[in-house]
Amino acid sequence: MRRSWISAGLTALVVAGCGTEEPASSPVDGSPSQIEGFRAHASGSDGGMDAIVSGTVEIDQDTGCIWLSDPDGTRYPVVWPAGTVAQSDPIGVVLSDGELVQDGDNVAGGGGYIDVDGATSGQEPFPDACVQVGEAAVFNADSSITVEHGVGLEVEETLVARFSPPEPIGFELVAVDSDSRSVAVVDFVTGTVHRYEPGRYPAPADAIDGASGGGGFTHLWASGTVYTYWPLDSEPLVYQPDPLRDDATLRVLPAPDGDHTWLVQSEQGEPTLIELVNVVELQLSRLMSTHLEGRWVPVGTTVEGLILTSDEPRARTSLVAADGTVVTEVDGTALSAGWNGASILRPDGSLFVTDAGLENPTHVEKPADGEWASVGGPVVPTSSPPVRTGAENYLVMLANEPGQGKPSAGILVMVDSAGSASVLDELSSGSSVAAWSRGGDWVITVEDSSVALISVADGSTTQLGDLVPDSHAVLTAG
Repeated sequence: MRRSWISAGLTALVVAGCGTEEPASSPVDGSPSQIEGFRAHASGSDGGMDAIVSGTVEIDQDTGCIWLSDPDGTRYPVVWPAGTVAQSDPIGVVLSDGELVQDGDNVAGGGGYIDVDGATSGQEPFPDACVQVGEAAVFNADSSITVEHGVGLEVEETLVARFSPPEPIGFELVAVDSDSRSVAVVDFVTGTVHRYEPGRYPAPADAIDGASGGGGFTHLWASGTVYTYWPLDSEPLVYQPDPLRDDATLRVLPAPDGDHTWLVQSEQGEPTLIELVNVVELQLSRLMSTHLEGRWVPVGTTVEGLILTSDEPRARTSLVAADGTVVTEVDGTALSAGWNGASILRPDGSLFVTDAGLENPTHVEKPADGEWASVGGPVVPTSSPPVRTGAENYLVMLANEPGQGKPSAGILVMVDSAGSASVLDELSSGSSVAAWSRGGDWVITVEDSSVALISVADGSTTQLGDLVPDSHAVLTAG
């Protein structure tokens, strides 16, 4: 997503350039304008932003929206220079020099990309249907515009859908059709869904066993081989655990710093092998290798190390530090882990939250009926390592029918580091996924293919629709 880093003074100049008058929208040919999403500066200005605004014009006659679009599918509503007017027949916008700009034309001029509310200060806001990513393309009030007519938008072949988050949200869902090795990326910054077939990215040769993300990287693994991408269609770093065990289940968990990655191999009746590697700039460095007796399942990472849980011979959770030592072991099963702590289900059914070292437990009171359970995602199946927590808040479920081998219908609950619990949503499907945005201000839920956003600030829910392509299962988020 393109951004221009602008000073407060420049922002004030461009907002002042919008003025307090209604946006220019009168037609030049006498026919009424039907372009509800058209906005232009009401007057010229000596100031402005020093970036370049460019893209292909897209006009939707049904919604009246005018966008500048990028090949990746990102659409920005536009604030045009002063003197630009809308025209309905033929539909388009007419620049101050009389040049007609229509659907499929490429345009460029001085300006920047800013928040939609600031972009339309003093005017009617853009219609909701026109706001795709929470930002607008704003030409400077006195900018000259260069136009290439009839070029048309050639979007990336991987683009399969667009959607409209209420603002750019630092978050991606990665969904995989394991057998076909097709990978879909739902990007909440650009409001796009891209699907990559094996010919569109350097795909593993075998069926994909799992995926995880963090620090800008996407990790896929297949038959014990890890493929680390940045971005997905780049040439991956390909590596294996050392030693690689034939019958072990491999899991890959990024550390909170985004630089380090844990590799965990576990199998019944054998010690669990753990490695810590570094993949900065796609250069692998092995930092540590150790093992734990018994079969341990990784749950997440804190700033202190790797959280693993086991039910052999009893329910217990351990913290492994970067040097391979087991720092802490507590009774109970970790339901979720975050940068600064974890939520632990005790054998008696009570829930506690801890600090990053699994110490200083705080009891959590139930906000509703049900039994505490893992929310189940966003790594599916639930036996894979989940990434479902923020820094000091945790997502868990009060399940209606626990103990069925996977999360059942229930209540999605947010627990904070002080042990306070609040209900966020009702989950109706056993295939539910719930995860934090990177900023911690949104919770993203997926039930089957339907995606929704929950605002932590006010609890409101925004339904985004069926964004996960058919046959794809969400394996990771971050």
